Amino acid sequence: MNFDQTESITLELEKQYESRREWLSEKQWLEIFPEAKEYFVERLEELTERKEQLVKEAKRKLEKHKAYQYQNEFDRWFKAKTISVFDLQPIKEINREAQRIACFIEPPKETEGKLTDYQMQVAKSRLLKQIYEQMYGQVRGYVVRCPFHAGGQEKHPSLNIKGNFYYCHACGATGDAIDFVMKVRGLSFKDAVLSLQ
Repeated sequence: MNFDQTESITLELEKQYESRREWLSEKQWLEIFPEAKEYFVERLEELTERKEQLVKEAKRKLEKHKAYQYQNEFDRWFKAKTISVFDLQPIKEINREAQRIACFIEPPKETEGKLTDYQMQVAKSRLLKQIYEQMYGQVRGYVVRCPFHAGGQEKHPSLNIKGNFYYCHACGATGDAIDFVMKVRGLSFKDAVLSLQ
């Protein structure tokens, strides 16, 4: 067996592994490895400290920006945009990560009739190929028969599945895993999210 054949076999095995691997949410990983909770608590503290530093620096730059006498409005706008992109955007990203970590360290209490962020995260993390296989059986590759046209009985597969999204080259149907379950099973958004838990 030469190198190219070995490489080809390795890639094929990796594809098979990826297609069969079950994706776990952060909460499920914490249930399997509870000792990791300490790491996430430390990470949350680090993010909080980093955010405080960035906020102080951004406030300092904004105060300096307000006090400066610019020659024209474009210069003022450009400096404000620069501060927004380079100083405020990292703060937003830290906020998102901190909220995500806080959510699976201590999941929010479920309120009657409302979906939680955790439930949305789990539903969005489900691989569409796994959902399709649960509904229609084992599939090969990432192009499957589309259930949205020809009564799901088309002769040639036309629905392309990649990760959590789908696109049909024949009828133009597109969406994510939640949308797919809503359309195929005729469920409401809330019921579709709950069915993906």
